[in-house]
Amino acid sequence: MNVINRQFILQYTISITKSSFSKEITESFINLRAFQQENKGTMAKYNFTIQEALYFKNLPFQISQLNIRGCEPIPGEFIGSTYETTMTKSLINCLINYYERVYADIGYKFYSGCKQQDKHAIFVSPSIICASTLQIADERFGSQMCRSDLSANVMVAFLDNEDNIEYWPTTIQYFLKHSVVLPQGNTEHILAMVDWYGKHSKKDHFDISRQGLSKTFNGVVKNGMKHVELWKPSTRKLSHENIIPIQRIVCQFMKSNYCPQNARTNSIAVIPLNRRFFI
Repeated sequence: MNVINRQFILQYTISITKSSFSKEITESFINLRAFQQENKGTMAKYNFTIQEALYFKNLPFQISQLNIRGCEPIPGEFIGSTYETTMTKSLINCLINYYERVYADIGYKFYSGCKQQDKHAIFVSPSIICASTLQIADERFGSQMCRSDLSANVMVAFLDNEDNIEYWPTTIQYFLKHSVVLPQGNTEHILAMVDWYGKHSKKDHFDISRQGLSKTFNGVVKNGMKHVELWKPSTRKLSHENIIPIQRIVCQFMKSNYCPQNARTNSIAVIPLNRRFFI
């Protein structure tokens, strides 16, 4: 990943020098960034470009500017057990609600089954590909379909009511791939079905600030992660809110049962981890 790290440094340098240096110097930086040695070293074994990796890495921190739908390209692939299955009616309804939410700005309507109530509605096939594991570069995200669910615990980025980036822990049930024919053509979505943890009134009980992951991509600290946080145990639910695009995954986390003093019930201590795919 050293090549990607150098690309990120160049990208950052370009962003801060545009207003300081001449056009010729800035163009030289851009040309240097375009020079890729992807046929050597670690990058040789991957089927994605450095630009694609950088784009994917920055996605969770740009959700206030981008409407992430799950069809954005990813520098990774499904591995492990994968199978095709037909969704239950309740899961189809959840997926339809998910599509109508993420495509609300375009106004798409969706339906399934034989009845099409709106002539412009888009058909949602009941067929999906389920997978237990997703590999992104050197990092593997697991699910509850794996023998161990240690790698299934992830922090997810979303916007709160004030459009600030917030991070919330989830456990991945399984990954799924679903295709739908939109007006622009067949579109493939990579999604995850998750169980959300409950918010604890003493979330910042340990009050240990975290550098790096506590910042949004533009360097502004808002609702950042701590080194250790308290959350309520996850709950199983079937709703469109339990379907997330994998592009919103920020990092994995470790967890442990924790009982604060004088508390009647156990809480979950969540410890966010650094990305192995790190830039």
